[in-house]
Amino acid sequence: MKTQLLITSGDFLRRQGHPNKSIEILNEALTLSDEILDLKSKAWSIQLIGESYDYMGKLPDALLFFNRSLEIFEQERDSSGIAKALNSIGTVYDFQGDLDKGLSYYQQSLNVYEKLNDKNGVASSLNNIGIIYYLQGDDEKALDCYLKSVEIHEQTNPNSSENAITINNIGLIYDNRGETHRAIDFYLKSLSIFETINYSAGQVMPLNNLGDTYRK
Repeated sequence: MKTQLLITSGDFLRRQGHPNKSIEILNEALTLSDEILDLKSKAWSIQLIGESYDYMGKLPDALLFFNRSLEIFEQERDSSGIAKALNSIGTVYDFQGDLDKGLSYYQQSLNVYEKLNDKNGVASSLNNIGIIYYLQGDDEKALDCYLKSVEIHEQTNPNSSENAITINNIGLIYDNRGETHRAIDFYLKSLSIFETINYSAGQVMPLNNLGDTYRK
């Protein structure tokens, strides 16, 4: 179907670093979805437009589109879409510094993913919740979320960027505690995964953290 092809293309373009072109393609998908009365495709077109705005740092625009997609996903009872939109809204509030709202949406997303038995979704939500707790200064709760997230990733897809990011986050917790050797172990493991999947941009995080740790 042409609509799905446009949606897939728009998503791919954003992931390749072309958010403006992505929005252009997704708007075509949105128009076509309206013409053929395909609400599910309309919701995903809107959701992905929001993700392109989020990518560009245009958070108010992103939030507007995420709320629009959530409304349609709820109408269609599309639980996967609901979980995705809730997580995306949480991300915007997180980036804006509204940690309580961010946490609320992440927890709602987690609840939906758990009902769906979507392990990757659960792991992602747990990592995001852990980040909120970390920013709030609650290292214990953050570490608990991170460890649960990694446990799931190790079962489903250990060599994923999501797992590498969470492992790096665990390193930060141990670094803050002054447990330097444990922190380094986690940074190195994170770096190894990024190297395995040839994700150069991801390697920057553990490399920077390793540099900071070695200089202490």
